[in-house]
Amino acid sequence: MQNTSQRSRKRVRVPTAHHAELTEHTMLIKTIRTNHLLNLTHQLYSHASAQRVVDHENIRQGKGKLKSRDTWTTWPLIDCFIPEWLVEDEVKSLAEAVAHRLKTKYLSRGHGNHQSESQDDGEEKDDDELEPLSPSLLQALVWQATRVMVCILDSILEQRPAVADSMQNRMWAFNWEGVLRVLISGMTLDRTVVSAANKRLSSIYGSSKTVDIALSRIGCIESRTSTLAELSEKHDDAFLLQPTVRMRRPPKKRRRVMSKAIIETDTE
Repeated sequence: MQNTSQRSRKRVRVPTAHHAELTEHTMLIKTIRTNHLLNLTHQLYSHASAQRVVDHENIRQGKGKLKSRDTWTTWPLIDCFIPEWLVEDEVKSLAEAVAHRLKTKYLSRGHGNHQSESQDDGEEKDDDELEPLSPSLLQALVWQATRVMVCILDSILEQRPAVADSMQNRMWAFNWEGVLRVLISGMTLDRTVVSAANKRLSSIYGSSKTVDIALSRIGCIESRTSTLAELSEKHDDAFLLQPTVRMRRPPKKRRRVMSKAIIETDTE
C-alpha cells in the first residue's frame, strides 16, 4: 500500500487547460538556452567547407536495447548539438532526388514522342543509374544552400530585439508561422516553395490562418508585377531606337513697310 501511494504521489496529472501554457514555457526555456540560434550559421559554413570527424572511441555504448528514434526534429534545435548528418549529405540527397525526378519525366516524354523504339531499349534506359554528382557541382550547391540558410536565420534573428534576460518571459514564442511570415515579408521566395512548406508544416502542427493571408498577399504582388512587366516589355528596346529630332526654322524677318505720307515727304 505504501508503494502504491508513493507512485500516485509521483505521477501528478496536469490539467488539459495548462498544456498550452507549459509547452510555451518549455519553448521559452529552450530559446533562452540558445545562443544566436545555437550558432547554426557558423556550423553550416564549417560543415560545408570540411567534414567533422567524430571520435567513436569516446562514445559510450549502452547495455540496453536500442530504441526507435524519430527522425523529425522539433523547433528549436536544442537536442541536436552535434548533427548526425552533414549539410553536404542533405543537399546531395535532395539533388539526387530532383535529378531522378527530372530523368523520369524526360524519359516519359521521350517514350511518348518515339513510339517506334522497342520496349527492350526503353527498359535498359530506365534501368540506367544516375551519374554521381561532381565534387565542384556539389560544393556549389552546398554553398548556395548555406547562403540561403544563413539569410533565413539572420532575418529571423532580427525579429527578436536585444533585451535583458529578465525580459525574456515577456516575449512570445517564435513558432513556424512566424518563420514563414518572416520569409514571405523579407525574402523573394517562389509561391510554390512557400505553399509546399506551409502544407508540410500544417500537417504536423495544424493549419494556420496568418500564413494563408501572407500567401494571398504574395499572389497579389505577383499579379501586379506581371502586369508591370507586360507594360514595361513594350518599351524594353526603346533606348536602341534613334530619336527623331525636329529642326526648328529661324523666324522670317518682317519687312518694314513705310507709310505713303512718309514716302511723299522724302520725295519732296
